Amino acid sequence: MKRPPPVAWFALALCAATAASAGDLRGSLQGLDTLRSSPAPEVPERRLYFWMQSNGALATREPRPNPERDLAVVISGNNVPEGAQPVVLTVSGGTCQPGTVLVNPGTTITVRNLDWFAHELFVTAPNNETPLEGAGPESTAPNSQRSLQVRQAGTYLVRDRLNPLFRCWVVVGTGQGRHVSPGADGSFRTSNLGDGEYTLKVYFEGRVIATTTARVAGAQTTVPPVNLAAAPTAGPPATGAGGEPATGATPAAGNA
Repeated sequence: MKRPPPVAWFALALCAATAASAGDLRGSLQGLDTLRSSPAPEVPERRLYFWMQSNGALATREPRPNPERDLAVVISGNNVPEGAQPVVLTVSGGTCQPGTVLVNPGTTITVRNLDWFAHELFVTAPNNETPLEGAGPESTAPNSQRSLQVRQAGTYLVRDRLNPLFRCWVVVGTGQGRHVSPGADGSFRTSNLGDGEYTLKVYFEGRVIATTTARVAGAQTTVPPVNLAAAPTAGPPATGAGGEPATGATPAAGNA
C-alpha cells in the first residue's frame, strides 16, 4: 500500500488538531413565562388578531413570545468572525425568525419569504412611519427574496405594509456574532467553537435582556441556566457563569 506524501500527513494532523480544539456550547434559558411582548401598534381600520380583542365569548390573551421565533442568543468572542457577514432573515408564518438580528452598518440582509403569500416589507426607525431610504415597501412574492441594507447604527423595525402587526427588529452596530435560536423549551446549542472565552447575549425585541460569559475548553461546555426573570449576577467565567446588567439597544435617531 502506497503511503501518503508528507504534505498529506501534515494536512491530516492539522484537521485532527482543529477537530480536537472545536467544542460544543450548550445552555438553557429560564423564566420564559415572565416575558411579555410589547403592545401591538394601534392602526386605524385594521382588526387585531382574534385573541387580542373581546368577542363576548373568548377571553382576550396577551401575546406571548415564542422562544424559537422571538429570542436570539448572540455569541461573540475572539474565535467568532465579525464583520460584514451576510445575514439571512426568514419570513414564515407571518413573522420573522429570528425576531432580532444583529448586523454591522452596511451589511446585506437577505429576506427570504417562505410564506404562501406576498409581503411588502420595509425598514423604519422606532415610532417612525417613514421607511428608510432604499428600504421602502417592495413586494416579495412567495419563495422569493430581497436584500436590505441599513448604514446608520441604531435599532430598527422590519414591517409589512400589508400587515401592520408584523414586526421584527434589526440592531445595527458593532458586536455582530453567531446567532443561535433556542428551542421551544429555551435550550440552545452551537458547535465548532474553538477554545476560549465567549460572551452570550440574549436579545428580545431589539434589546439585550440577559448577558453571560462562557469559557469553552474541550469537547463540550455547558453554561449555567440563564434566568430571564432577573438580571444576571456576576461570577467567574470558568464554566459560563457570570454576566453584566442587561442593557437596551440604542434607538436610531433617524433615517440611514
